[in-house]
Amino acid sequence: MQEFIKQNWVALLSLIIALIGGAPGIIAILNYFRQKSIFDYTLAGMIFGESPNNKGCILILSGTILNAGDKPLVPASFDLEVKIGKNWNKMTRMLIPNNSKFGSKEYVIQIKEPWKNDLQKNNMTITQITPSYGHLMFTNKTLKKKVFKNNQIIYKIICTDIFGKKYTLKLPKINNNIGNGLIFPKHGLSCKPIKI
Repeated sequence: MQEFIKQNWVALLSLIIALIGGAPGIIAILNYFRQKSIFDYTLAGMIFGESPNNKGCILILSGTILNAGDKPLVPASFDLEVKIGKNWNKMTRMLIPNNSKFGSKEYVIQIKEPWKNDLQKNNMTITQITPSYGHLMFTNKTLKKKVFKNNQIIYKIICTDIFGKKYTLKLPKINNNIGNGLIFPKHGLSCKPIKI
């Protein structure tokens, strides 16, 4: 067999090139293997509070998942880590309960049916032209709500796709001061201070 390959290597190479379509075929194969997904997330708003049983905090992110890459991205799950001081704290992902209501003594919070736009349970394929809007909910039993009023916190969102590949993205500095209120119609979110 080796003797046959040595004597006919030019013919075999020509046959392989013909099978893949010549130079355009080789370029197409190289481009296919160069394609990748590029995960991006644009934060629209953040609501943080205490869990109903006062055991730790809850954090809800509202935003848009984007993909700047050539290959579709099919997320399986999202995780969140927050850096407070020098320590990274892992938040526990959770599904938004059906018919959930979010309340606050400081703000009027309106989120239209957040469980229907829970990015953890929605099946989606993200391409350059098909972003996805929605909410992500996380909890941590050791952190308290007041730590999230610190603007020096660094947030890192981790997307794991259906193939197990992880995409990590540090979010830009977030201003947690709601001030006059946040309104994001596309995300079905509004949060306004209660006037006394």
